[in-house]
Amino acid sequence: MQNRQQLEPGFQYLLVTDALRGAGQLRQLKVGIGVLCFSIVLFAGATQFIPLGPQGVWPRSIQAIAAAVAVIVGLCWIMFPWPSRRGMVAFVIWADVTLAIAAATFSDPTARLSAVVYLSLVGLLPTFFLGRRALVIHCGFALALFGVLVTMNILVDGATWSSQFTYGAPALAAVVLMPAIIQVVLEGGRDSILAAAVSANRDPLTGLLNRRGVTTAIDLLHQDRIDAVNVVVVLMDVDGLKELNDTRGHGAGDEILKAVAAMLTARTRVGEIAARIGGDEFLVVAFPGRAEDIESTVRRVSTPRAGIDSWSVSVGAAWQSRTGGGIDLDSLVQQADYELYKVKSSRGMLDPQH
Repeated sequence: MQNRQQLEPGFQYLLVTDALRGAGQLRQLKVGIGVLCFSIVLFAGATQFIPLGPQGVWPRSIQAIAAAVAVIVGLCWIMFPWPSRRGMVAFVIWADVTLAIAAATFSDPTARLSAVVYLSLVGLLPTFFLGRRALVIHCGFALALFGVLVTMNILVDGATWSSQFTYGAPALAAVVLMPAIIQVVLEGGRDSILAAAVSANRDPLTGLLNRRGVTTAIDLLHQDRIDAVNVVVVLMDVDGLKELNDTRGHGAGDEILKAVAAMLTARTRVGEIAARIGGDEFLVVAFPGRAEDIESTVRRVSTPRAGIDSWSVSVGAAWQSRTGGGIDLDSLVQQADYELYKVKSSRGMLDPQH
């Protein structure tokens, strides 16, 4: 996966969660979010007994339903694994909508505006996990909600503009300004996590993904990226690298490895994976284009560039079509590794197996 892709939101989400998991903090955060969901029950229960809370059957029923759903969501956070990025987006949407509905059910104008403050807690999730664009959408929703509530307070309940400003300005600052400021502060910390995670996922010599990075990238492909008809896995061994290191030194061997990496960077397309997974071993996960067949794809990502490259590789490849169902990338890697094993003693191209 090329450098330009490592900042994609989905890849960022995977890297951040992987870093938190490695630090042993992901489970604590997961449980903490579940507990916050349970707190909605306490919040809804307390408001049933105050004059400013919901009045009437429908407002009370709506808050009760929201509280019941919050219990289910909280249990899911505690009992199930950490969600995918799409799951996190769905949770943020649910939390925003639930808190907005709960705020609208209050009978007092000031209570409605005060309830909007709880959206600031939700805003921390897009700030750290989902990125700037998601935070902008969240803050835009909060501003729209604020506008609707102020309009309802003035037109329906006869509130004054001055009273709305007095109670609404702090709420607006907490919901919009505070997450924006935290975004600026956390971006430095988040970028540090991303930098460390990217470093851990990349080969320092070639800049390609390493074996761990391939695992992360394949997870991303499983979730969001496999939309091609065919998937091709190519494994390559650089021919004669050991002899070159012995006769001309490791510096010469390193230059060959860098040249192979440069070829892979130039030949792989957006969404494809290029990695160095061993001393002289490289891996590519490629997707044939509309005008490509399987063999052409293998040659595209494994043939030295004419007039530029002076090295050769032994190649093992395997492919699978999506027409029969999902893609098992782990199995393809094993098949390609077996095919490479059979031809390691000779140069040239191996016909892809499937």
